[in-house]
Amino acid sequence: MNNLKIFSVVVGGLSLMAADCSSKNICSTDTDCPGDKLCLESKCTGPCVSDNDCPGTYVCEASQCMNPYSTAVPQPRTAVETWEGLRGTFQNNNLEAAVQYFAPHVRDTYKYFLSHVNLPKVGAAMPTITETFSTNKFFQYGFEYEGKKYAVTMNCENETCQIIGL
Repeated sequence: MNNLKIFSVVVGGLSLMAADCSSKNICSTDTDCPGDKLCLESKCTGPCVSDNDCPGTYVCEASQCMNPYSTAVPQPRTAVETWEGLRGTFQNNNLEAAVQYFAPHVRDTYKYFLSHVNLPKVGAAMPTITETFSTNKFFQYGFEYEGKKYAVTMNCENETCQIIGL
């Protein structure tokens, strides 16, 4: 019984008592959560790949659950991390996670486009980065798939890169 923890958690204006909340994924502060998880809406939430991984109205931005009404900046992501993340989501055939690497204003367009291609085959064609162009803000990387050359264009502002073209 020495390891039993009792927590009082406020959910929707109601105070709930719970025992050993960490094993039930319930929290009142970030310190109640294991590892790199954060306490959002009284639930321990880890890195995300899609909005479905986030509680309530939170959305997944740069692998973090973010309040869509907040002005907080998502965690920094380099061009290489963006490329590797996109490649990994393709290889895992995870369309929802893949579109999270795109800038919000182009996500719907690329979600439609990517839903019509074999993501694992495209991911396999992206083993290494071949930088074809870069400026202070924009990076372009190329890969070849089924005999055609493709370019992935990223906008990297405020140390966070998002794909704006494929």
